[in-house]
Amino acid sequence: MLRSLVGSEMCIRDRSKHREKEFLETYEYFTEYTVPRSAREVRTDDKDYKLFRIFHLNVPALEDDLKNSVEDKKFKLRPFVFEPQAAQQTSAEESELARKHEVSKKEVITSIRTNFSEMFMGWFHLKAIRVFVESVLWYSLPPNFQVMMITTDDRHIGGLRSKLASRFSQAKCSQANMTAEEGEENYPYVNLDLDLDWLFEEP
Repeated sequence: MLRSLVGSEMCIRDRSKHREKEFLETYEYFTEYTVPRSAREVRTDDKDYKLFRIFHLNVPALEDDLKNSVEDKKFKLRPFVFEPQAAQQTSAEESELARKHEVSKKEVITSIRTNFSEMFMGWFHLKAIRVFVESVLWYSLPPNFQVMMITTDDRHIGGLRSKLASRFSQAKCSQANMTAEEGEENYPYVNLDLDLDWLFEEP
């Protein structure tokens, strides 16, 4: 019966990880009537201590045993007082926050769906501009290049790279004279990876 249990709050004045670990390892042995695995941290604005809630058998005669055992471990016992009005207010605030969250989520999703097409096209235009600029920088004017989109899997990418390198080995800007930023590979052609995996990821 839940009415046979009483919640007690423990204060840890020292917020160090050592004291928190010590409490979590010992609270079940304060008395034999402490409910195992009942400790839950209670969020507070106070930065000087941590607050934990545990459950203990609700027998007045055992309160002194619990208090003495807690104080022996240099913790502080604070009886839990249930306030129905405060609980109802907290519940109402949580419900209101959940409602606002859902409203905001729907607004964001609607906005993303409305503007996604324009954002995606703008992103592709930037990719096209980069291909043009790099082609001019590597092969000079007048611009004479062809853009291709090629898709393959990881097993065949090595063979594809080899064939492309062979096909464009006589390009005006040879691979030997090309330089790349650290971590990037050199190719005798302008290479721009296009990662679209994020389009198919689960939200």
